[in-house]
Amino acid sequence: SKLFFNATDATIGTELFYYDGTNVTGIDIYTGSTGSGSSTYLNNSYPYSFTVYNSVLYFQARDATYGTELWGYDATNGARLIKDIAPGSYTSGSSTYKHSSNPNNLTVFDNKLYFSAEDGYNVTGRAGGELWYYDGNNAGRAADIYSGSSGSYPYEFFATADKMYFRAQGKSTGNEPYILTSKD
Repeated sequence: SKLFFNATDATIGTELFYYDGTNVTGIDIYTGSTGSGSSTYLNNSYPYSFTVYNSVLYFQARDATYGTELWGYDATNGARLIKDIAPGSYTSGSSTYKHSSNPNNLTVFDNKLYFSAEDGYNVTGRAGGELWYYDGNNAGRAADIYSGSSGSYPYEFFATADKMYFRAQGKSTGNEPYILTSKD
């Protein structure tokens, strides 16, 4: 049994750590460091929004290849990207940045992992921040509540045995509560 958390240390930066009852171990997801002038900074994955689904720990984390996306960890497979929801990159001034889906509010309901995420800026069918799911094999948008390129940005998820409640921004209704029923 392990306790997982994010923490910062001087060796690997802000990363995923676990405590096994005896030792604290860091898992360096975003390895290496970045230089700026005469200073060097450790890269940080900033893992966040932890939840367990089907014996795997899921969370958001960032790295240089994918930006901030949905990650998973288990003892067999280690830390790994689950889905690059917002692929690609964009340029601002002289810098290039990875698109990031920023998955959060990870909640298990009806044998799926639900969360809020953005699918990027140049992705066909972009829907901004919307309700997404992961079923252990595939990830997809569960709903496009605020249709078009804006987003409903669902939050405050709460699951019971047969319903999942959350708040989201509707196009004409503003911020309202929503309910997802089992087997929807």
